[in-house]
Amino acid sequence: MIEWLGLLYGLGKDVVNYVKDSSQLKEDEKLVDSRWPEKSGLTERANKTGLELRWSASDKVESRKFDGWGEMYSIDKENKIKYKLVQKNGSVLIGRQRG
Repeated sequence: MIEWLGLLYGLGKDVVNYVKDSSQLKEDEKLVDSRWPEKSGLTERANKTGLELRWSASDKVESRKFDGWGEMYSIDKENKIKYKLVQKNGSVLIGRQRG
């Protein structure tokens, strides 16, 4: 089963909450389209937990971390892989706690 987790730099969330030893996670990219977060149910789950989501150009992600944004990952616990969610144009799905 795939779990969704936003690794929010400013809030210190960690994959360790979902996988005992995060050093065992491989990182990969999952190519998705702009409607994927809504169709997959990620948008609904994010709203329930107080996260806002948006797409960001990959070169702006690091700067946006200073404003509380962080990359969103799809965690495959069974295969121990975390997938960064990216679009064909290179945009990365990011999120942050509303507030």
